[in-house]
This record gives sequence, structure tokens and C-alpha cells, in this order.
Amino acid sequence: KQWYQRRVAITAGATIIYTAVVIVDTLISILTLPVAVSYFDNRNMVFFSSQLFCDVWAVSWLTLSRMSVFLVAIMSITRAYYITLPFSKIKERTMCVVIGSAFAIHTLGSSIPLWYQQDAAHFFIPEVAACITYNATCMPTEATKAVEVFDYIGITIPIPIIIISFILIVVRLRKKRVAARGGELEENNITATATVTLFTGIYLLFNVPAAIVVLMYYNELLEIDSKTVYLIAYMFMLVIPLNAACNPIIYFWRMKQMREETLTAIKMLRVRYVAS
Repeated sequence: KQWYQRRVAITAGATIIYTAVVIVDTLISILTLPVAVSYFDNRNMVFFSSQLFCDVWAVSWLTLSRMSVFLVAIMSITRAYYITLPFSKIKERTMCVVIGSAFAIHTLGSSIPLWYQQDAAHFFIPEVAACITYNATCMPTEATKAVEVFDYIGITIPIPIIIISFILIVVRLRKKRVAARGGELEENNITATATVTLFTGIYLLFNVPAAIVVLMYYNELLEIDSKTVYLIAYMFMLVIPLNAACNPIIYFWRMKQMREETLTAIKMLRVRYVAS
């Protein structure tokens, strides 16, 4: 009974995290489409010619990119927690509250420029074909510092936590592989842990270099000029969609249920197409 209750609790918590990851990755992919249109139109503004669209896109992009980092951190921490304390569990409601609170906080932080400059809070950068930079000319020093703090909280601070969890997971995974005796529970646990390790590794591969550049920029270790600003913006415009695009590949590769349901859906579409 204890094993069953723990299994249900872990599955429910993991389902919430994976669902949130899928939603964030899907929205990031959708937000990338206007950028692609601008690139195909010689980096003209196109959709971004509307200031309302520009501001909404910028706030959404920052919020989702920070949520992407947060979800990887939560995924790593919970897996490290379960693998270290195998008979513990996290309530499903607690997971919903944590993820919902993080979304509210990151949305609040991303919308700070709108509080001070409602007419043109963000502006379009042709080099990256997106409204990725906020207008700081009408913002007090406290507001710009607050934006920097949210950047640290959303982008850089989770990385040491993720790295520590990643190392702990890898070490515990190796020990479990050595100690495993072919039991179904142990095999499922190892498979889930390996999947989370892949998620975390892909995230670190794409995002750590960009976070290092941001840290160097804020600590004035890089020459602050227009090229540096464009480099940072371009890196995030590149690594975030790439990270979001890799996650479904991991889903399909590592999760048998998703493979079966995806193939079933493809077969159904084929049958309908042939019938029509």
C-alpha cells in the first residue's frame, strides 16, 4: 500500500511538471513564429509594427523563458528529492501552487517596463527580429535594478541549483544501476531518473553559456556596447527555441506511452485522409 501511494503521488507530481513543460514549450514555439516571419521579410517589423503586440510579445517571451528555467529546476530538484528520500512524496496541490506562484512572479517581473512607459515599453531590434529590449529611458534607477534582479532570479540563480541536482541525480543513478536486481519498481525509477537527467543536461548545454554572458554583462566584464546587447539578445533568441524543440524529442524517445499515442494519432489521421 505504501509503495502504491508513493507511486501515485510521484506520477501525479511528474504529470503536473511535464504538462507545464509541454505548455511552456508550445507557447515558446508559437512566439517564435512572428520572429521567423520578420526574418523571412528581411528583418522588417511585420507583426511587431504594432506596439501593443510588441509589448505583449516581449512580456510573454521573458515570462516563458524564465518559466522554462524554473521548470527544469523543479524537475531536477523533485527527482533528486525522490531518489534521495525514496519513501517521501510531494502533494499534487503543492506542486500546482509552486508552479502557479512562479508564473505570477515572473509575469510581474517581466511587465515592470509597462508600469513606467505604456506607450513604448519595448522596442524592435532588427538584428534579432524581435522586441527583446525594454525602454529604460523613462524608468527610475530602482525599476531598472528590479529588472536586473528578476533576470538574476529567473536566469542565473537556478543554474547552480540545477547543476547540483544534476550531479546528485547522476551519482545516485549510477549507484542504483549497480544495485538494481531487475525489479519493475527499480527499473521504472531508473528510467524516470535518466529521462530527467537528459532534460537537465540538454538545458545546461543550451543555457549555461548564455547565462554566463549575462552575468559578465551585468558585472561589467564585457564591453557594454550595441554589439554586446545584440549578442545577448541573439543568444537567447536562439537557445530558448532550440531547448524547447529538443524536449519533444526526449518525450518521444524516453516515454513509451507518448510513442504509442503519437503513432496511434498518426495512423488515425492517415486512415481519415485515405477515407476522404
